[in-house]
Amino acid sequence: MNAHTIPELRYAMSREAIIGHDTAWKVSSFGVAQYLHGYDPQLLAAIEEAALKLKASHAVHKHLDLTFITGADRYIPEIKELLNDKLRLERLSDMMGTKLEPYPLSIVGSTVTFMNPKDGAVEWHCDGVPVTELIPLSISDPLIGGHLEIYCDDSETGRAMLESGRDLPRNKVMRIDHKMNYATLGQFLGVLHRTAPIQLGSRVTLVLNQRSAIKPMSTTTACSTSPPTTITTAPG
Repeated sequence: MNAHTIPELRYAMSREAIIGHDTAWKVSSFGVAQYLHGYDPQLLAAIEEAALKLKASHAVHKHLDLTFITGADRYIPEIKELLNDKLRLERLSDMMGTKLEPYPLSIVGSTVTFMNPKDGAVEWHCDGVPVTELIPLSISDPLIGGHLEIYCDDSETGRAMLESGRDLPRNKVMRIDHKMNYATLGQFLGVLHRTAPIQLGSRVTLVLNQRSAIKPMSTTTACSTSPPTTITTAPG
């Protein structure tokens, strides 16, 4: 992994293009991108193996219909290694257009999510952390559902639709399919998004959260279709 080269991209979209207007709560104009990450496959395999062993004792299923281990780097040292990797942070900073650092709260800094028809996925929500990287650890073949969906409009407009029982217009929902060896970096603060329900198959994902080292962001702008929460950390 070279920190200062442009990675191979599958998707890329600015924050303003997603929301439809400029916003004050942002670290840059970067919205979302999916790219070839170049991380050590043996390191990722070790993380998944450890997470699966911890699932029964450490995973919870209580927020946004998701089964997850919070603060996963406290239990899996390989996650801490990746979370603090200097080249990784430099590369993500180059992509984001501002210097990034790991999110300072350990319980929020890293999460491993388990998604399948039984374990659920992630309902519509906005994040309370500024920058999130999603790294697939395993994706079943076949997999029906489980893709990232982003509402391309003002989040309050979308939230009002959902709370009134209406569906979001399909022409305003961007779909990003997860792919092995590709990570998704997103500035999901104030961006309404979810993981589509999984009908068949499973996905295990490592979620790493960052903030701007120059402009640390408040978490008070998080939105959710569930009961109010200060920090939402698992965009899927």
